[in-house]
Amino acid sequence: MAERSKLKRILHLQSLLAGLVILAIPFTSATAAAQVAIAQMVQSVPADPPLVFDVVSIKRNNSGNRNINIYSPTDGDGMNLTNVLLLDIVAYAYGVQSADLLQGLPVWAKSDRYDIQAKVAGPEVARFRSLNEAQRKRMIQSLLGDRFKLKIHRELRSVGIYALVVGKSGPKMKEVKPGDPHPGGLKEADGTPMQGPALNATGPGEEKAQEVTMDFFAGSLAGLAGRQVIDKTGLKGVYDFELRFSRGQDPAQTDSSAENTTPASEISAPSIFDALQEQLGLKLEPQKLSTPVLVIDDVERPSDN
Repeated sequence: MAERSKLKRILHLQSLLAGLVILAIPFTSATAAAQVAIAQMVQSVPADPPLVFDVVSIKRNNSGNRNINIYSPTDGDGMNLTNVLLLDIVAYAYGVQSADLLQGLPVWAKSDRYDIQAKVAGPEVARFRSLNEAQRKRMIQSLLGDRFKLKIHRELRSVGIYALVVGKSGPKMKEVKPGDPHPGGLKEADGTPMQGPALNATGPGEEKAQEVTMDFFAGSLAGLAGRQVIDKTGLKGVYDFELRFSRGQDPAQTDSSAENTTPASEISAPSIFDALQEQLGLKLEPQKLSTPVLVIDDVERPSDN
């Protein structure tokens, strides 16, 4: 029955495209030729061109703040990237988990910060709102090529990674069941308790996890560890936990005389490596992995506008 219904839909579509009424007639060379013509008509219908931003504003951000924000509301007309390094933008647009998987960037790409506002024209707003995150990332890729003259290629290289494993004393996290209540758990901006998986920064060098898998948690550690992190704990459940650690000095501050902006509350906190072992019973072990790396062939500083 499903196959018959599917056939009816195909015949109906063909009849619309060819301007004909499809009848149950014997198969002949004439009907074969008609079907070839229909197929050619279908193939000749142009696909919608990729959506690109119509108005892009790029300005240097000299605030000294290291907090970044990439925001693309589902009901908006564009994207806002605040206080971002080119390193951040490329990593976001191409799905690069850690800086070591992105090679060939110039020094300024890790120090110059930008505020970027990118919007689509009025007639394209509805189409933009229908895009998923992957499609919006491709728009950022086009922006990088246009304004930063970015040229890249991918190649397989052996790189250092960290494997997230269970320490000798075993895990120290609370395993929970999906949907369990979370007394004192994470809350939305309006104070409503968050439901489901969440991993939020609750302060400088502080994170609170709720119903988090180890695979997701491992992926979130790449920025802190400086390398890609792969889950090898063997833990299949979901967990609630809190983690307090020191992020250290902003790696963009290469000048030894630059002011250390690490919050005072972090100075006495352990490193992310020690914090994982002491507080969660987990460990980061260095390993080698052959993995695709994004290599920068060419890139230029954008002009402010």
